[in-house]
This record gives sequence, C-alpha cells and structure tokens, in this order.
Amino acid sequence: MIAGGDAWYSVLAGILPRPCQQIIDAVRAGDHAEAERINIALQPICRLFRDHTSFSVVHEMAGPLAGLTLESPRPVRSCRSARRQRMRLQSRCALPEDMLA
Repeated sequence: MIAGGDAWYSVLAGILPRPCQQIIDAVRAGDHAEAERINIALQPICRLFRDHTSFSVVHEMAGPLAGLTLESPRPVRSCRSARRQRMRLQSRCALPEDMLA
C-alpha cells in the first residue's frame, strides 16, 4: 500500500494486527512517512521470514505473545532449539512494545 497498491496481504497481520492496521490507516490518511516508519520497524521480522520462513517465525512468535507453550507441527518440529530461541528473541527484540499488543 505504501507503493500505491489498493490492498496488502501478509501473514504478519494475523500475529501483529496493530502495526499492520496502523500502516493501512497511515496510507489512507496520506501520512506516508508514518507508514514507512512502521514498515521499517517491521523489517527485522521480515528478515526472519526470509531466513526461516514466515510460517516458522509466526509459529514461534504466537506462543509467547499468547502466553502459551506451543508444540511445533511436524514439518517445523525439526527446527533446532537454538534456532527457535534465536527466532523468539529476535522477534521479541525487533519491535517496540506498543506493536506487540
């Protein structure tokens, strides 16, 4: 939407709806600087998506955000615990607290 599209689809909206909605609201209000600021704040998560797949990252983010311990489904279960911990830490540290609520 920042680039002029009419819609935006991202798995990120399912786990972090607030910043995704804030981007949409900023673009609709013509505040492209605010939309870009939020987009830049989300880039560490996008890098994790590229490095580990969006499914794996969202799965690892979902448990701690919901206060749950989740067992990975079989295709992801082979994810080594060090990698999982790195994804959790990076995803938690990547965003300002107000984007996590």
